Amino acid sequence: MRTPLPLILAVAAIGVAAPAASNDRPKDVEKFQKAVAGKTAGAPVDCIERRRSSDFSRAGRYVIFRPSPALTYVNELSPGCDTGAIRETLTFRSTSSQLCRGEIAIAVDPLGGAAGGSCTLGEFVPYTSN
Repeated sequence: MRTPLPLILAVAAIGVAAPAASNDRPKDVEKFQKAVAGKTAGAPVDCIERRRSSDFSRAGRYVIFRPSPALTYVNELSPGCDTGAIRETLTFRSTSSQLCRGEIAIAVDPLGGAAGGSCTLGEFVPYTSN
């Protein structure tokens, strides 16, 4: 018996799409949605000024930078920083006045200061107020 090709493709698509959504904790999804609510995404950029990156928070695999009330940058981290533990603090290794895609972020335990996982920064997606 032969399985129809459309059925195989549909099952494959479901299997590929499901794991990504299941990795996000509801708390992180809510925090991300709140950060970008009422804002419009712009074209991704590779770097932001370091002086504009001091106000940030974590939402799971995302880092949310808020240089001003009207502008928010969202950066999706590569795997490695989200260990499942409460590691809300990140430090960044940068050799310039900018924070750029590909640079290293290190998860740090806010209570003990011990380093956790490390990962790299992705593109910075700007969200601006409408």
